[in-house]
Amino acid sequence: MGRGRYLALWLLLLLGAILRLWGLKSFPLIEDEMTSFYEARGLWWDTHFEMGMMSRPLYFILLHPIVEAFPHSPVAWRILPFVFGILGIWATWRLARELVPDAPPWIAALLAATAPFLIYISGFGRYWSLIYFLSALTIGELSRAYRVQTAGAYLRALVPLVLGSLTHPTFLFPVVGVLLALHLFDNAGRLRWTWPGRKAWVWLYLPYLACMAGFGMILLARSEVGSLHNGPPRGTAALTRLVPTFIELIGPVTFVAALLGVLLLTTYYYWAWNRVGRDPPGRVIIPEYQPPEKQSPASMRYLMQMGYDDPCFAAGVLSLAVKGYLRIRQEAGILGIGRNFTLEKTAAGAGAATPAAAAGTAPGAMPTATEA
Repeated sequence: MGRGRYLALWLLLLLGAILRLWGLKSFPLIEDEMTSFYEARGLWWDTHFEMGMMSRPLYFILLHPIVEAFPHSPVAWRILPFVFGILGIWATWRLARELVPDAPPWIAALLAATAPFLIYISGFGRYWSLIYFLSALTIGELSRAYRVQTAGAYLRALVPLVLGSLTHPTFLFPVVGVLLALHLFDNAGRLRWTWPGRKAWVWLYLPYLACMAGFGMILLARSEVGSLHNGPPRGTAALTRLVPTFIELIGPVTFVAALLGVLLLTTYYYWAWNRVGRDPPGRVIIPEYQPPEKQSPASMRYLMQMGYDDPCFAAGVLSLAVKGYLRIRQEAGILGIGRNFTLEKTAAGAGAATPAAAAGTAPGAMPTATEA
């Protein structure tokens, strides 16, 4: 990130802070903010205000020391949402850089800094600005983890994923959608379902499931499973009651309008797809029995996936072995379970400038746009 980008980010953070300062004292206190105060003050020791706190404990745990240490005032109760609102601008900046690397990230950050709803929840003593911050951070880290496929990247995505799940159940709505999209489409944007790899299971999904299982056991031990329903007139029970209400409110005019809207949209999308979305006729495929000149196996894998992954590295290692730069030895694991591989540099490999460049895995060995 250049100096100009740093300056733009700091200016947007300053703009977001200025727009959010007014709401710290000017917005009137409402019932939900008072509920947050009582739940944060008592946490799980106070039995008078258990309104779902155990199913979303993170915000109240963070608010507890502020409630205990500072005088009771709207500013004290809203300082955490204010801070998380500013962090949400920074997380939006990171998310834009990850999802749209060719576009300036300050556009997305500017929208986050000036969005009326985000400004409002930054001055509202509840957990919504924390949910936005963790959602933007999680989506960006998940996208990066699936792109680079390293243990460290999966762990960086795991932390905000767990924290967001402990903040509010609605955090999972966009995250689940993003995970489905990451498995439905490959790096080139083609529709192709892929299952999570071994590293994703070991460093992301299994640790997350373990954390959520531990949290569920705590709820069971404290007989707090009912807090997931959030009590009447809210939570899952209220949601199920809304379904027949919506059906009852849908009259003939509303039904016909909705049906016409669906038909018009379907017709338009089909027309647009038929005009500009159809793939061109396929060309005659002529098989080639030799790889392109000056392209290593690793670079060909990089071109196919439009990104770097573990098979790309494995292709580079095998290419080094084929060229005689290293030797691969296979041995049985402990008690004959599994296999261990040892890489040994040969005399030819010792004289090479860089083994990575010889295998085609170095940045300079990857094909450029003109070479491709």
